[in-house]
Amino acid sequence: MKRLLVGLFVLSLLVSASLAQVYIGSRQAGMGGTGVASAVGLNAVAFNPAGLMRGPSGEFLLSLGAASQGIDQIISSFGEVTDPAQFMVDNYGTNLDADGSVSGLLGLNVAHIGLSVLIPNISANLSKPANSLGGSVTAMANTAIVLTAGHTFTIPGVPIANLDVGANAKLLNSGFGRLLIPGTPAPSATVEATQIYATGSGYGFDIGARSNVEIPMLTDFSVGVALRDISQTVKYSPKSRTDKYTGSATGGEPTITKGTESAEADVDVTYPTSLAIGCAGTIPGIGLKVAADVTSVSGGTNLAGTGIGTDYSVTNIGFEYPLLLNTLILRAGLASSSDISLTTLGAKINIPFITLELATMIDGKNSKNTSYVVDAGVAF
Repeated sequence: MKRLLVGLFVLSLLVSASLAQVYIGSRQAGMGGTGVASAVGLNAVAFNPAGLMRGPSGEFLLSLGAASQGIDQIISSFGEVTDPAQFMVDNYGTNLDADGSVSGLLGLNVAHIGLSVLIPNISANLSKPANSLGGSVTAMANTAIVLTAGHTFTIPGVPIANLDVGANAKLLNSGFGRLLIPGTPAPSATVEATQIYATGSGYGFDIGARSNVEIPMLTDFSVGVALRDISQTVKYSPKSRTDKYTGSATGGEPTITKGTESAEADVDVTYPTSLAIGCAGTIPGIGLKVAADVTSVSGGTNLAGTGIGTDYSVTNIGFEYPLLLNTLILRAGLASSSDISLTTLGAKINIPFITLELATMIDGKNSKNTSYVVDAGVAF
């Protein structure tokens, strides 16, 4: 029974993480999450590795994104992701109210070979009134080291300017924790609650292709296709612990008596694979760039025959428009599916060799997850 509980929890986190739609990079975040054909350089790593071939030959990039509400609580939950009980006690006097994520990328590209570190993507759902233990905490943290490489082919006699191909090899680390406490214990009384937590590591791969195509009425038209999270598997080592919380006789912070840790059997979780296709082009005369992606997510672990599916699709549309002799670039976009409704806005100050960009993503289904993304970097 306990293994089933752990399995269901791992799967629920897997689905929640996939639906979070964390868009790395201000340009792609501002353009509705499009990037299969429009992303270039290090910004393309998370969307289509072939896009690295279209960016500068040398590049350093730092991209950070965070939810606008409860960012301090989300970050602090990272330190206790495998001990949510201690996190709840430490925050007894705090009103916990957050449901969002913090993410980022630190990358270096030299001669179109990229090495990126996905800064811990922390997703947390925290709910608890101040001066109370009754509430819940669910936290998940993922990091990855990504090596990206590719090649550009020229095909004579075919109406395409080039064919870029690329691949990512990813080393993954993950951790999660979950705890639901039914209420605050009365003075000198006790309440019991069981937390589940785990750490894991694994690997995964992405491949992609991208090409510029000559068509009438559009310039700089490109198409792309990417297959993401191929064979992406993380082996988790789940553990559980039942603790007792004793109410203070003076009405202060309860004390915790930690129980014996129980190790469960390892769980292999296979992530869903994403197939994404996209196109992007610029309308001559007005300079408006339009991009569109469609992503289909399917497969992945279905533990214990629960029937909980992970299949879904997302449609992304983005726009980019230059102003003031191309010194200011404005962006907007939409991302939608049955469970996702994002409106995005962004801007870039166009300084040669320097990246300075900002985007905001307004979550129509979860106002707490409305977030901002900031990029800073240099090209050389």
